[in-house]
Amino acid sequence: MVLDGGRVLGTGGHATFHPKIYLFLTEGAARVVIGSANFTYGGIAKNLEACTLIETTGADAVISDLRHFIETAWSTGHTIDDSLLRDYAIQYAATKAARTTLEKFMRFRKPKAAALRMTCSRRIGKGL
Repeated sequence: MVLDGGRVLGTGGHATFHPKIYLFLTEGAARVVIGSANFTYGGIAKNLEACTLIETTGADAVISDLRHFIETAWSTGHTIDDSLLRDYAIQYAATKAARTTLEKFMRFRKPKAAALRMTCSRRIGKGL
């Protein structure tokens, strides 16, 4: 299922833009919720999340700045279509497999003091 008109904002790097901004405008009033909560059952009712509520008029400079940010992010975001969803599913599966391997706790034997000194002296001799 493709969201009609939905978009996703990428940062262009390895970082993820994770805070959420919910902007509610009515005639003469504005409310903004900014925080970590997703607009899901877990994000709203189950998880421990942190958000702040701003209540002001729609003409406030904060609201104007937020509207500009949202409009800019929307215009530079990627359209959610079948191609994006396919690519995301492939990347998610590969990442999930790697994450499963990386999350396994591994115990290592403590190296003997002589072996540790030898390893450190080799690294120092090579300039680390």
